[in-house]
Amino acid sequence: MERTHQDENTLHGQERLTIGQMAQRSGINAKAIRYYESIGLLPKAPRSANGYRSFCLADLNRLILLRRLRLLGVSLDRLAPLLRETTDAQCADVQQEVLHLIAERLAVIDEEMKELGLLREQVQAYHQHLFACHPASREAFQDCRDLSCLALSGETLKEEVHDALSNAR
Repeated sequence: MERTHQDENTLHGQERLTIGQMAQRSGINAKAIRYYESIGLLPKAPRSANGYRSFCLADLNRLILLRRLRLLGVSLDRLAPLLRETTDAQCADVQQEVLHLIAERLAVIDEEMKELGLLREQVQAYHQHLFACHPASREAFQDCRDLSCLALSGETLKEEVHDALSNAR
């Protein structure tokens, strides 16, 4: 029996996609799709009669979800369990897990912002110290014995940051 073009593009009533179609629809290049398949984030795609990978809509949905969550900074390690379990999962269950991952990511971002705020205050304090300091010596840097304008001690830096924080409030 001769297979038609329509038969090649469907399997058990489902539309089948080539890796090129997957790349185009998901925004993820074919090389990355092969990589995700090799590490188990996508199930091994069955091969069509011509030997090409043949993906289904669920695979495309996994890729789109993977791309969106990666753009939000969710690591592959955190995504792996979710993507591996989507085969038999209900949409509502996947949504709950995605909500959980996003909440975790928001908490990490909040912590990073807090740390960046402290770093900014330290850099600002050092900048103010450098701006206010006027070295007494005109000697070459290699001969300089007083680096008080350039190299703050840990205690001096803590004091500068404390002063900057106090002034900011």
